[in-house]
Amino acid sequence: MKTRKLITTLLISCFFLNSFLLQAQDNSKIIVGSWNGKLAVQGMQLRLVFNISVNGDNEFKATMDSPDQGAKDIPMGKVSWDGQNLTIDAPNMRASYKGTLNTNSIIKGTWVQAGQSFPLTIQKKEHKKNTIDKPILTSEKAIEHPAEVCGTWLGKLGIQGINLRLIFNLSKDENNNLAATMDSPDQGAQGIPMGKVSWDGQNLTINAPDLRGKYTGTKLNDSTFSGTWSQAGKDFELDIIRQIEKFELKRPQEPKGPFSYLSEDLTFPNKKADIKLAGTLTLPKGEGPFPAVILISGSGPQNRDEEIFGHKPFLVIADDLTKKGFAVLRYDDRGVNESEGSQLNSTSADYATDARAAFDFLKNDKRINPSSIGFAGHSEGGLICQILAAKYEDIAFIISMAGPGVTGEEVLIEQVQVISALSGEKESNIEKQTKANRMIYSTLKEVDDNQAAEKEILVNYRKYLENIGEENIDQKIEEFKTQFSQHSYTWMRFFLKSDPQKLLKTVKCPYLAINGDKDVQVISETNLGAMEQTLLKAGHKDYTLKNFEGLNHMFQESETGLMNEYGEIEQTIAPVVLETISNWLKERFL
Repeated sequence: MKTRKLITTLLISCFFLNSFLLQAQDNSKIIVGSWNGKLAVQGMQLRLVFNISVNGDNEFKATMDSPDQGAKDIPMGKVSWDGQNLTIDAPNMRASYKGTLNTNSIIKGTWVQAGQSFPLTIQKKEHKKNTIDKPILTSEKAIEHPAEVCGTWLGKLGIQGINLRLIFNLSKDENNNLAATMDSPDQGAQGIPMGKVSWDGQNLTINAPDLRGKYTGTKLNDSTFSGTWSQAGKDFELDIIRQIEKFELKRPQEPKGPFSYLSEDLTFPNKKADIKLAGTLTLPKGEGPFPAVILISGSGPQNRDEEIFGHKPFLVIADDLTKKGFAVLRYDDRGVNESEGSQLNSTSADYATDARAAFDFLKNDKRINPSSIGFAGHSEGGLICQILAAKYEDIAFIISMAGPGVTGEEVLIEQVQVISALSGEKESNIEKQTKANRMIYSTLKEVDDNQAAEKEILVNYRKYLENIGEENIDQKIEEFKTQFSQHSYTWMRFFLKSDPQKLLKTVKCPYLAINGDKDVQVISETNLGAMEQTLLKAGHKDYTLKNFEGLNHMFQESETGLMNEYGEIEQTIAPVVLETISNWLKERFL
């Protein structure tokens, strides 16, 4: 599955957030406006600004600014206000603010994030948003020739097997001082303000105080610095190279308008969850009714294009299928962009109700053939397809794209083993990792209470660290709590227990499952093999399993299949995959 990352700081995490509107209560006059506070984190004072408004339907919405980090209009989740108590959820940050009104202009409360609580008093006053548009300028007086370091510098930061491109944009102001901003194109972040910049003709230092980061580099030649990115107490090698032209992500398959088909932005209700989901329906021109494909994304908050590392695979798939005669509905996950709801404590079963709501919505559209509506899901989306087809007989087909064929636990265990081996990890260390992971997973499956589960997991993890002779045990414990907080336990528990073989036994509709033999996240041989055994035993009459040579989890033509290639590969999805899906569908529904 796509790697789930718990956002534990207000740092670059803000660039992944998305918005939605939810019900609020009356008494809006007091609460509407900008509320400023200071959050004390590790000796720093970070200013936070909540901008609260209300629409014509009396629904509250909120955004958050973090001026010291150059972040503005970060969408929040559900806003509750009863005239005295305020709650602002930030589900995709795994955070929330709760406070009580003391006077008409002061609210005393607490910011909770990643299991930690921070006092935060906010005061209502006018907030000038344009004060955070400018970078936090910088630096010492630049030396005599600052122009030689000005420009765009690109480097690749290796973190947990993924290469993240970082771009430093250096310029000088009217006072001849050096200034800098940073871009992270693989995370969709641009113009992140830097702090003080120092340059003595040989050594370059770019401070990022609000990221708790710093770049230090030494000039090798006119186009290269060799250096280090330091952040949160860790150092990473980072060499940067001058770019002659402005950096642009190359995504040649991304469709550009005008399109030869109809495209409609819309919303549809999930009555069971009491939320509205937002998406895009593309329709061929001409007379319907058309067969329809509903796209279901993988794990983690995804927008309707399933955008990752600058790629938009669902946009590419929708464009291809619509040109070939199929209606396609793709939608923002709950809590993302214009979709309501929350990812917090949601599981694959909850996401299945979102997908079913999309199905019911299309059934009532006269342009759609109600007997030819099915699903195509990527990664965890493949599991959700199985959940739906096992429950509902009116689903015309399902397509699993790199979806699981074995339990979630086995998927994750094998994923770590394969990635570790390809990354050069010793076999003995992989065995230790596997043992530790199975211990954690076992506790999660057996203990339903998240707090109790966390307590038991941490006790056992400490014992494990002691047994392997780890010296910095307390530090490792804190890192572990940050990376794997109890906020993710509910989703993880469901996924670990999920068993596609039980689901596929009852699936009757046509079934297509595809995978790439270089997929390191959902291993093709294991998962397609398990699917085939189950479907054969169940006597399924119409299934197709396809293994693509040389393709990774994203169905890109790849060298190793490792995640560090995803963003660097220009191809979004191999044409042979698009052709396979469309041909399979056309044979049955056109």
